[in-house]
Amino acid sequence: MAFLSRRELYHIRNCSLTMHKLTLIVLLTASLFARAQNAIPENVKSGRVHINKSGMTVLGSWALANTAFSLIRYRNGSLGQQYTYDMNMMFSAVNLGIAGLGYLAAVKEERSVLTTDQNLQNQLRMERILAFNAGLDVAYVTCGFLLREMGERRDSDMLRGYGTSVIYQGGFLLLFDTVMFMMHRKNGKPLLGQSVQLNPSATGIGLQLNF
Repeated sequence: MAFLSRRELYHIRNCSLTMHKLTLIVLLTASLFARAQNAIPENVKSGRVHINKSGMTVLGSWALANTAFSLIRYRNGSLGQQYTYDMNMMFSAVNLGIAGLGYLAAVKEERSVLTTDQNLQNQLRMERILAFNAGLDVAYVTCGFLLREMGERRDSDMLRGYGTSVIYQGGFLLLFDTVMFMMHRKNGKPLLGQSVQLNPSATGIGLQLNF
């Protein structure tokens, strides 16, 4: 029967301790990554809610200020300006309704519990809506210039006034939707970033990092 020397036993013990330490480091690292991964969806959701609440507050404030300005200036304005103020107030009514509904939707989402997949779908849907709206805003501005051009050709105060309003309102909405899109895109990046999985295997536990 062969006996191990004291030196060999010492090396075996050191190797065993080293393996245990490495295993512990791997498990602790995986745990930290997993906790961070679990926190990402909730952070993105909170950020999205905050952005939407702030955005709807800005949109609603713009609508109220625009209405007040148009009402004050309406009586002393020329006929063409009065048409501009009319269209301003129509835009403001729509924007105020959107702002109210959007704020209520943000409050509802804030109280909801979402899975990672649901969170991702909400994020992508919001970005698609804002991108579509930005396209509409460009169409508004284009139509505004066309209306003004038609007004000049036909000497129509109504067309000139409506066109001026559509240009201004469309320009503001284009800026608003673009900024909102950029903020949401930045906020949602962690959902598409790193993911961590712990997978059991025949030889133990595997740590998988996906980028």
